[in-house]
Amino acid sequence: MAPKGSAAWHKLSSDERSSLGRQEERPFSAFGSPARASSGGERLAAGAAAIPEAKPSVTQPYVGCPRVPAREWSPPPTPLGFRRLWLGLLPRPASDSEAAPTPDEGGQKPPRPPQTPLLASGQRPTALSPPGAREEGCAGGMARLRLSSPTVAALLVLQAGFLLFLYAQHGGFRAPAAEGPAQTHVLVLSSWRSGSSFVGQLFSQHPDVFYLMEPAWHVWVTMYQNSAKVLHMAVRDLVRSIFKCDMSVFDAYMPWRRNLSDLFQWAVSRALCTDPACEYFPRTEITSESACKTLCGKYPFSKAEEACRTYSHVVLKEVRFFDLRVLYPLLTDSSLNLKIIHLVRDPRAVVKSREQSVKALARDNGIVLSTNGSKVDDTQYKVLQEICRSHVQMYETATLKPPSFLKDRYLLIRFEDLVKDPLPEITAMYKFANLQLTPKLESWIYNITHGQGPSKIKEAFQITSRDAVNVSQAWRNVLSFPKVQRVQEVCKGALNILGYQLVDSEREQKDLSVDLVLPHRRSQFSWASFSQN
Repeated sequence: MAPKGSAAWHKLSSDERSSLGRQEERPFSAFGSPARASSGGERLAAGAAAIPEAKPSVTQPYVGCPRVPAREWSPPPTPLGFRRLWLGLLPRPASDSEAAPTPDEGGQKPPRPPQTPLLASGQRPTALSPPGAREEGCAGGMARLRLSSPTVAALLVLQAGFLLFLYAQHGGFRAPAAEGPAQTHVLVLSSWRSGSSFVGQLFSQHPDVFYLMEPAWHVWVTMYQNSAKVLHMAVRDLVRSIFKCDMSVFDAYMPWRRNLSDLFQWAVSRALCTDPACEYFPRTEITSESACKTLCGKYPFSKAEEACRTYSHVVLKEVRFFDLRVLYPLLTDSSLNLKIIHLVRDPRAVVKSREQSVKALARDNGIVLSTNGSKVDDTQYKVLQEICRSHVQMYETATLKPPSFLKDRYLLIRFEDLVKDPLPEITAMYKFANLQLTPKLESWIYNITHGQGPSKIKEAFQITSRDAVNVSQAWRNVLSFPKVQRVQEVCKGALNILGYQLVDSEREQKDLSVDLVLPHRRSQFSWASFSQN
């Protein structure tokens, strides 16, 4: 082909020049390749027919409908979810072909609006039109969803109300700290042979109480080569877990497959002898140890945890704490509602009772005296001296400038007051523990404290019907006066602080008309006066 403007070009006729010009202006198909035509005008007509109607491509820029500039209107802040809903309701902007600018009166096309940059996919992001914005120059007459400011506000209020409703339904407005623990926890602190088993039964037989007697026995038996002071933390952790009905804490001390009968003195617990722990006795039954051992001992150990969770009160009796301050982590634990009943007894009566169970106490004596596992007979009253010291320490800690978290959570009970006038003392204990004295319990208490005769050696660890007053005063006729003098020397401080009168002669000792239990001076300490200091 001759280049346009060359010498060969000027030699061509006009028809040939027209034909060559048409070939240079050959149209392109919709697929970007030259359209083929047979000749001249036919080829031109065919090429025009091959071009489809103009449509915007995903890669072609387009001009959307003009919108109100963003600076003239700003939408109110809305939640993200509502903005997405709004985006879904708005129609997509018109195509380039529908919004093509038209020439103005001067024949000049108006300038195109600034175009938005293309996304990676080749599409432009859809711009938000504010509610009520008017579309100018858009072809097709597509209707826009118009949302006025009051409508948006109403929708926001409706959405907020719905969310608050869902939140309330799921307990979002409850304050767990205000509700407090679901159970009440009571720890009866005492020492061996101080009447603590009797006090434990006063709680055990109550239908609202899950009771265990001296669970820390398992800790001392397993770790008997340690001292009582070293074992304090292990005992405290055991007590904490039981208060929370988590019996897996016993895995460290009883790794074998266990039954209820593997717990120390399990049969004295009414909760382990009645439903749901044992199906043979109803929950409200006052149980006996012998009947429970016969029928309930083979139930799996898991029944203890199952039963514990069904009671409003968990009560433990322990004789293996010698310092009240060890219990501070439990008293400050917000998951526990712990109350402490401190039971004391005349040390002279304690000595008389300990003499009935010398062999049974030998291993515990060794742990108290830190003898590295050796058993000890407490003939020198060294264990008794440690017991008296611990009672004084606990009482003074709880009554002389105590920490604020002990307020209304400590109660001192003397065994002699309890057996002399049982119902008022028991009522006071129950009130302290938020329990009610039932008629059935009242009848049982009367029978258990008004039996015949003193206790026997074989009944040292049993709760039987006895004359409680005679039991509390039996030491005055049994112990020799020199032995009484020795006990008074060892525990003089405890006798004075706890309100027990010393005897100066054998005659005074054996004169039962002389009351050696002084009136309990509970008015010595007042929480009101403490709070003012």
